[in-house]
Amino acid sequence: MSSGKPSSTLSPTQRIPGESAWTTNVRL
Repeated sequence: MSSGKPSSTLSPTQRIPGESAWTTNVRL
């Protein structure tokens, strides 16, 4: 939702390990 992460859960370290971590929590 930030830039272009369709599957944050699949690639937690796609961009930022911290950002993706909290982003996945919020979505779930």
